[in-house]
Amino acid sequence: MDKIKKFYKALHAREKIMIDEIIDRIRKKDFVRLDLKKLEGKDGFYRVRKGVFRIIFFMKNDRIVLVAIDRKSEDTYSFI
Repeated sequence: MDKIKKFYKALHAREKIMIDEIIDRIRKKDFVRLDLKKLEGKDGFYRVRKGVFRIIFFMKNDRIVLVAIDRKSEDTYSFI
């Protein structure tokens, strides 16, 4: 099982709903009122922050690839 699926499976129902809504908005490129930030030094990588959660994705042209969903920690961005 990949890391994203494993993390998602361990979430509470309310957290899953919140994450699902954010991912749906990212896929639709509806970034209004999302805490979106381009990651420095990483071309095409962005993160959305919602409370303790970080959703990291890669965007190039019309393609969006979900890279990670994680709680904020010291190594949240270390894999990029």
